[in-house]
Amino acid sequence: MAPARPGLEVPAWVVDALGPAASGLRRLPWGFTNESWEGTTPEGTRYVATKMRQPRDAAEVIGRGPAIARRLREVGLDTPAPLPGRSVAERGIVVSEWLAGVPAMARLGDADGPAAVGRALGDAWRRLAGVDATGLGLDDLWARPPTLATAAGGWLGLVRPQLSAMTAAAVAARIDDLGSWWNEPPPRFVHGDLVPANILLRDLGPPALLDLEAVRIGNPLLDAAWVSWIVRYHHPEAHRAAWAGFLDAAGLEAQDAAGTKALAALPVVRVLEILSDRDLEPAARSRWLDQLAASASLPADGH
Repeated sequence: MAPARPGLEVPAWVVDALGPAASGLRRLPWGFTNESWEGTTPEGTRYVATKMRQPRDAAEVIGRGPAIARRLREVGLDTPAPLPGRSVAERGIVVSEWLAGVPAMARLGDADGPAAVGRALGDAWRRLAGVDATGLGLDDLWARPPTLATAAGGWLGLVRPQLSAMTAAAVAARIDDLGSWWNEPPPRFVHGDLVPANILLRDLGPPALLDLEAVRIGNPLLDAAWVSWIVRYHHPEAHRAAWAGFLDAAGLEAQDAAGTKALAALPVVRVLEILSDRDLEPAARSRWLDQLAASASLPADGH
């Protein structure tokens, strides 16, 4: 271990990633499932080292991350670009450039925070529509509703013993609904985990996105529905203002977004997908099972 400042212990992997001479080491309130630390080299370069939960996710981020960062910048979005030469995929460590910004989570408690966070997420959602995903090799399961429904049925089978009969039936009904509203909008580049914990607010310019290991090709309403669900579940007092801000910045009509079954079905299926990871730690699995039951109990319009 190495000291960052009095009273703060720095994990050995951070020292290995950023170097023993790095200064100003501090843990960043970035993301949700991953752990990130900032440090400055003796030459004055600021880096961020992130320990990802799964080494396989780190390998994918390191491999395609630079290309994704370039595509995002083409539509006015920023993201920390991984540096393959400093990252260590087999240890799950991604080193990237440092980006200025305030984590959106820190603003949710402000008087105007929920609306500002919602607008930033909506702005990002709108810009993601212009990302060219050609050649990125992204998974397109979420662009194929019949195949997704089949996969979701398998995911439900994995967790059914841990669910009440009522929750299992509600989840199955959401899966059955997938094909009934899927015609619009067309599939595109999707973040996959668009939430306040994964966005940095900037004084000038658009927000910056974090944690891109879940990117995919899919129905863009997945990102919209995930924003609504995560804010509703974790910050119910902020949901109304945040969702209104999101719709406004995204250019979505309330009756088109809030009135679709997508808002109810997509979070349920996304939580099922997360639970299908057999390496999920027990505490995390318990939390996601709670979310599955809560999301499955939502009305058919997701609100």
